[in-house]
Amino acid sequence: MLVAGLSTITLALIGLSQLSAHSPYFPDVLLPFMLLGIGAGTSFLPLMTLAMAGVPATDAGLASGIVNASLQISAAIGVAVLGTVAADHTQSLLAGGSAAPQALSAGYTLAWAIGAASVLAGVAVAAALLRREPALAQ
Repeated sequence: MLVAGLSTITLALIGLSQLSAHSPYFPDVLLPFMLLGIGAGTSFLPLMTLAMAGVPATDAGLASGIVNASLQISAAIGVAVLGTVAADHTQSLLAGGSAAPQALSAGYTLAWAIGAASVLAGVAVAAALLRREPALAQ
């Protein structure tokens, strides 16, 4: 489920990275956003399960708090980094003479592409390191 969810997120981010200044909301924006929701819903529970695996019951509350705080902090850092990349790319395109809508769109699509590459790296790590548990014999 984790690989499927992260792959869905990657597809959504690739879809968003193909947008232009004149892309219509439906289907060009709405469908990738729907895929993001499906991918997040599919992958977040397995990620939480992996993070909490092996934690003694007496430490479960503390571990859960640390995992959730780490999720929030890393999300904030990710948004800050990708927002900075998008703004920097937009500014350099504006300085080069691009029109504002096209420059802004190109800045965002670059950030989406970097996000897609990052999640794709997560897919590769998950596929390489996680192994399937054998099915229980009936």
